[in-house]
Amino acid sequence: MKTRYAIRIALVLMILITACEDDFLDRRPLDTPIAEDYWSTPSELMYYVNQFYLRFRDGGQWSMGIQGFDLGTDDLVESVPSSFWNGEKVAQVSGAGWNYKWIRKINYFFENYSKCKAPFDEYKQYLGEAYFFRALLYFELVRSYGDVPWVDEVLDEDSPELYTPRTSRNVVVDSIIADLDRAAAYMISGNNQDRERLNRETALLYKSRVCLFEGTWEKYHEGTAFGVPGSDYEHFLEEAVSAAEEAMASGMFSIYKKDNNPETDYYSMFNSLDLSENTEVLLQKKWAKSFEFVHEHKSRIAQPAGIGMTRSIVNDYLCSDGKPITTSPLYRGDDNLDSLVLNRDPRLLQTMNTRGDVLERKNGEVIKSFDIPILESRGRKKKYHTKTGYMMKKGGLPDMELRVAGEDDSPSILFRYAELLLNFAEAKAELGTLTQSDVDQSINLLRDRVGMVPMDISSIDHDPNWLYPEVSALINEVRRERHIELSFEGFRKYDILRWRAHHLFAGKRPKGMRFVQEDYPDLVPGTDLFVDEDGLLDPMQHSLPSGYGFRPGQDYLLPIPLNQLELNPNLKQNPGWPDKE
Repeated sequence: MKTRYAIRIALVLMILITACEDDFLDRRPLDTPIAEDYWSTPSELMYYVNQFYLRFRDGGQWSMGIQGFDLGTDDLVESVPSSFWNGEKVAQVSGAGWNYKWIRKINYFFENYSKCKAPFDEYKQYLGEAYFFRALLYFELVRSYGDVPWVDEVLDEDSPELYTPRTSRNVVVDSIIADLDRAAAYMISGNNQDRERLNRETALLYKSRVCLFEGTWEKYHEGTAFGVPGSDYEHFLEEAVSAAEEAMASGMFSIYKKDNNPETDYYSMFNSLDLSENTEVLLQKKWAKSFEFVHEHKSRIAQPAGIGMTRSIVNDYLCSDGKPITTSPLYRGDDNLDSLVLNRDPRLLQTMNTRGDVLERKNGEVIKSFDIPILESRGRKKKYHTKTGYMMKKGGLPDMELRVAGEDDSPSILFRYAELLLNFAEAKAELGTLTQSDVDQSINLLRDRVGMVPMDISSIDHDPNWLYPEVSALINEVRRERHIELSFEGFRKYDILRWRAHHLFAGKRPKGMRFVQEDYPDLVPGTDLFVDEDGLLDPMQHSLPSGYGFRPGQDYLLPIPLNQLELNPNLKQNPGWPDKE
């Protein structure tokens, strides 16, 4: 194991340190230490592809892991408002996001892999991985910028393709789909090297993600400045369904039930120190303390320093009878945290800290437990204070041994089967073809893990507080399931963007729990914290007096850096953004 990590890390660092770092489609010739005969063996192809595994997002803001990518959304607040959601982004002269460096690197692989002298079957896995990563790189560009130039070759500094206009986003996505189809055809199926390397099912899952994103983006942005002329959104939704069905039919992965305990299995999945036998994980990232390849994810989550879940997501959890809090007789109100969590979807108790949960444990001994939310930031209490009263525990661990700098090498989940099932259900719901049988083999498998009553699409209660009143009851409930199951896994931002759901936060502020003065006799509203007219914690009252200032006419896409517009006059700026300083 140590040898494998040493080789992997050393080769990745060698490639990264010596690679070209230019932009403008990275027009300079490659300056690389790779010898002419480098591409002779499958191992050399593998080592080259390894560098692209660094492209997987796993750090997040404040080193929180994937949970950090939801900071600033309508689900998770931090100390200051998000500049993105608050409409404070400005067009920059240059920017790291519009960057073809990695695409140039992967195209360099495609120009050289055929030099391998081994039989094709011995290296086709790495060719499949390369196709996957090119798809990933382009999808990241499309999500942020919309139309982008499609380049599938290594360009010279005098190549006319450097001055190509932007390719329509749906055409780029069709090319992404083609790359993912090739990836699925070449890569092995099922568990690959302890779930550390890509496999066929991961390519299919990612295809379902890409197609669901593009299909819903084109559907809900139709008629706006971000719409796609001649859109055929159903084509992408059908591709999402097809990819998901193919992966589901393989039987290679299933919903994880560690102990067949509905009260802990969901929480345990995100706190495991070994994912190699987890049947739900399609791909993981392993860390290695022995090589100082570590992180702080679980420690950062366990010590939130003001970060808190919002009232919006807490209220979106159903009651245990499958009904929303607005209609269920089981709902006990929100006068305090104890009553709030009674008779709720079991995933709430496995996502948010409640009375009796362990906050600190050392050598197996409980040192500190959760009582009531800590709202102030004084002394040692600061590391457990939250601005909303709702303290997230999903993805965190109370073990003090893992809070020592350089000690946490617990694995990270990059792709899991639950997302595939939810992509399948949502795409079918958007197409109007979702049946009870479809729900039983997707959403209800997730509910079964936690002992939640199954969804019955023939008897959905009308919820006056549905987050998306503009769509059908069924789509609302499918989106709710995605919201709850994939909470704090980095999906929320792009779900909001593809659904054109800025109404969730534009002109609004995130709220927290109901403040009970007798529980906090030393805290003074207006001095230590902010409370609104309904008695709810209102942490952004001062910093967002008019709510989030998201600009729906421009903020759905990022601006192209101004220097790129100057270098290539054929590029056109995104809607609402300036094309000059």
